[in-house]
Amino acid sequence: MANLSEGVLLGCGNPLLDLQATVGKDFLDKWNLKENDAILCDDQHNAMFDELSEKYQVEYVPGGATQNAVRVCQAPPPTPPTGSSRIGKSQYPPGFSETSHMGVIHLLIAVSRKWILNNPNRAAFFGAIGKDKYGDLLRTKAKEAGVNAQYQVNDKVKTGTCAALINGQNRSLCAHLAAANTFTIDHMLDPAHASLIEKAQFFYIAGFFLTVSPPSIMHVAEHSHKHNKTFMFNLAAPFISQFFFEPLKAVLPYVDIIFGNEDEAAAFAKAAGYDTTDLKEVALKIAAWEKKSSRPRTVIITQGADPIIVAVGNEITLHEVQTISKEKIVDTNGAGDAFVGGFLSQYIQGKSLKEAIECGNYAAGEIIQKHGCTFPSTCKYH
Repeated sequence: MANLSEGVLLGCGNPLLDLQATVGKDFLDKWNLKENDAILCDDQHNAMFDELSEKYQVEYVPGGATQNAVRVCQAPPPTPPTGSSRIGKSQYPPGFSETSHMGVIHLLIAVSRKWILNNPNRAAFFGAIGKDKYGDLLRTKAKEAGVNAQYQVNDKVKTGTCAALINGQNRSLCAHLAAANTFTIDHMLDPAHASLIEKAQFFYIAGFFLTVSPPSIMHVAEHSHKHNKTFMFNLAAPFISQFFFEPLKAVLPYVDIIFGNEDEAAAFAKAAGYDTTDLKEVALKIAAWEKKSSRPRTVIITQGADPIIVAVGNEITLHEVQTISKEKIVDTNGAGDAFVGGFLSQYIQGKSLKEAIECGNYAAGEIIQKHGCTFPSTCKYH
């Protein structure tokens, strides 16, 4: 493993606590949600969170796309206490109860064994949380994962949550950003935090952050370009291209590596007015988008079990995905984040694009065999 310096990777995004529950199609229909989609919740969904906690078994797991990817890159595996899938009350943060109405909270905890990277604090993270028990929980989990999370704390708004609704092998995400939506660039400009930007050589931000703080994204992007560092970005969800295309276009010239799945790439193509739906052609067009530096842009489009499309400059390659039998797939929540996390863990060590993609495939393949973006007890990737 390369001798990585502390803080070599910096992620910026929306730290959320996932409320994970298995629901039926009727529940999704009731709340106007789609399978394998991600949206920001509106007022009509407020009562949905109450119904989840009152009528369903809920697991609370640290979430948020960028935070997930950074945790996978850096993190140890969660292991429940021997003989139990729940954590003891003494292990909850102050004020955290094991039960919430009728819903039983299962909190997957982390232990000290490392998963992919062996040294803590190689990765740092910026995002906003509330001054509450959920924020305390996210801080605890980040520390256990070895991530140097420097949260901006809002004492007036609660920590953001995301309903991660599992229906068979599909998932639907409905995020209530709350405090995560209050992040400001001031946090980055504070000297103690600005030093983390100076120290980092690689940056990763998911498109969800475009809904929160475009100035923060541009600050990081411009710094990365000025100092010849690597800036990576994720299309995140179809609605980002549909409704936030102008700020997306502003950041794209700075992006060295961009990730997305087939639906996100299709949404980008439609927003950009491309005259093709062929994903290989879409990947090439994104790769050819205006770029500030002379380095060719790398575009990585995942397609579930189908081959990954990779465009570098004007060349396309396909990368096979390890087949996971349907019987082993628990849910796909976090698979995309895990792919990026695995990719990052190798790429920041100077490994080849092919090796980074292989580790991304490994990480995603492991995560879909578990609930949410949680890790196996051992890492078999070498």
